[in-house]
Amino acid sequence: HFDLRHGSTFAGNTLACRAALATIDELTKDDQRLVRQVATLGRRLQQQLRQLQSEYPLLVADIRGRGLMIGVDLDLEHIADTQTGMLAVMQQHGLLLYMAVSFLLNVEHIRIAPSFTNGTVLRIEPPLIADETLCDQLSESLRRLLDILQRGAAGELLAHLMDGASAP
Repeated sequence: HFDLRHGSTFAGNTLACRAALATIDELTKDDQRLVRQVATLGRRLQQQLRQLQSEYPLLVADIRGRGLMIGVDLDLEHIADTQTGMLAVMQQHGLLLYMAVSFLLNVEHIRIAPSFTNGTVLRIEPPLIADETLCDQLSESLRRLLDILQRGAAGELLAHLMDGASAP
């Protein structure tokens, strides 16, 4: 079952291994400038995400990670426990996180994925070329998503599935 949950980065082939070595060279050149930049940007992004956690404490259970590899643990059971609409039903059937990720991709143009091992964690893994603008966009997109979830606005969350039609 391991191969169904894990994609191999280098896969043991020569071309992939050469790419890995080139990546290591890039990460270690200029006194690890890129690594230090990622650490700084990661701290900024985590600070923004912690601000979201303080704004939506019932929905954001935890923020964890290192650098630009961050997990945002959502408490979607709160929606199932406190709401009676479509979002609660979607959560009861294990679909709400996937609809949230679909919204982020198709409406906000933010590509993130749910964790393979924990059905409540959003995996934030921006590219190493990410900048402050991208972090700001991600933070604002997550704010809009959390607002939709908190208000139980299923029509807003799902409108992109209906050719972008707006639904209350």
